[in-house]
Amino acid sequence: MKKIIKFFTIALSILIGVIALLEIYSRIYIKFNKSDFAYLMNYTSFQINENMSLEYNINDRLILEKKENYNIGDTILFKYFDTYKIVEINDRYSRYYDALDESNNDYLVSSDQIVGKVVTNFSKSYDLYSTLATPNIVVLFIILLISYIYFDNKDVKYSKDEY
Repeated sequence: MKKIIKFFTIALSILIGVIALLEIYSRIYIKFNKSDFAYLMNYTSFQINENMSLEYNINDRLILEKKENYNIGDTILFKYFDTYKIVEINDRYSRYYDALDESNNDYLVSSDQIVGKVVTNFSKSYDLYSTLATPNIVVLFIILLISYIYFDNKDVKYSKDEY
């Protein structure tokens, strides 16, 4: 039983550690680059907060890939004035793409407006991610992890002293 608890503690600590590092990286990247998105190896994420598409729901998290060129049929996210739009590319020119949304609205999108190509969608993942990314949960988990390590080492000491 102890091994199962130890495994889950280590797995959960790695998960929360990665989430905490990604949040710290994102905040620093956005602040220093004065950008809306933080790219890590040309990938970023986008939280859908409004009905943008029939295919994607509110609270879905999209993983986007920033590329030099996009192909016909790619689904992209681009900045349209003060909002973001999800469209599918149906034609390309030298630095521009002709794209349609689900309502058949036509957009001429420049490469500079494109945030990235939709690679995957984590449906309804915002609830879990936002809960794990709060500072209170991270601090609580660090306290639990330290106490677990302390008591685990205490058991090892006692077993060594018995021999």
